[in-house]
Amino acid sequence: MHKFLYFNSGASGFTDCGAMPVSLLRKMKVNSSSTGIDFIFKDVRGGIGQEVNIGVDINADKVNEVIQAVSDEIRYGKNSLIVVADDTNKQYIHPDITNAGSIYIG
Repeated sequence: MHKFLYFNSGASGFTDCGAMPVSLLRKMKVNSSSTGIDFIFKDVRGGIGQEVNIGVDINADKVNEVIQAVSDEIRYGKNSLIVVADDTNKQYIHPDITNAGSIYIG
């Protein structure tokens, strides 16, 4: 089964949301202040950018717990659509995620 990670910042309606294939996830990395995680995906459409970077904000020093929750859901979850952060519906994969960030294609 193909799985997708879903993000929706809600800040600008549905213009800043997306579902990315797990197969293109290259890494999850913490930001310098330990209050955010960047999900780095390989470029989806070949040529629009080197990578797609989607951030989520988290409670301080909860990086390991959030990454573990995402990893467990990817490995063991039954749903093909994994909601990581959905600000519009207030749904998060882990209670220490405070909100979704922006989507950057670079």
